[in-house]
Amino acid sequence: MIEESNVPLNIQKPGEPAVLPGDIVQTPERVQAQIKVLLEQNLELTKEIHEMTHKIKRYITFQKVLSFIYLLLIFVPLIVGAIYLPPLLQGILGQYSQLMGGTGSSATDLTGILEQLKQGGTVVPK
Repeated sequence: MIEESNVPLNIQKPGEPAVLPGDIVQTPERVQAQIKVLLEQNLELTKEIHEMTHKIKRYITFQKVLSFIYLLLIFVPLIVGAIYLPPLLQGILGQYSQLMGGTGSSATDLTGILEQLKQGGTVVPK
């Protein structure tokens, strides 16, 4: 249930200045001065918001660049390793098998496996 308040309603008639409860009569000059003060405050706050927006935009741009660098740090070594590591492994395993007195069959097996993988085939372990 809504209770009625004891505050009298000030109904403004056309052409009369606005009267607020507990306030003096509002003249057009005073209203314009209040509007001017409010507009100046609004302008100051808008400038602050603009500066904050600019800083946030720079931060987001920096984060995008940094995430791209992180991706490069992850994928470039993987790609370089996939390109240069198989030939190195073939040479090392060939030398290892010769040192162990083998015929080098493990190196040729590795070479065959790598060739099958390059051609898109699957390798089935023996």
